Amino acid sequence: MQEASEARLRELWTDVERRWDSLPAKLDVPWAEARFKLETFRITLRQVNESVSILLGGPP
Repeated sequence: MQEASEARLRELWTDVERRWDSLPAKLDVPWAEARFKLETFRITLRQVNESVSILLGGPP
């Protein structure tokens, strides 16, 4: 189970890095679209945080 959690964490982190790398290129998008992208990024960061907490044995 820990291997599956670590694999999921790596997957989430890769997604975070991909989204982070794409942010500067997206600064000229309309406000609603930019807000949606930032909200999606925030949700992804929360998922990574929860996964790290679970891996470390703490509450999510």
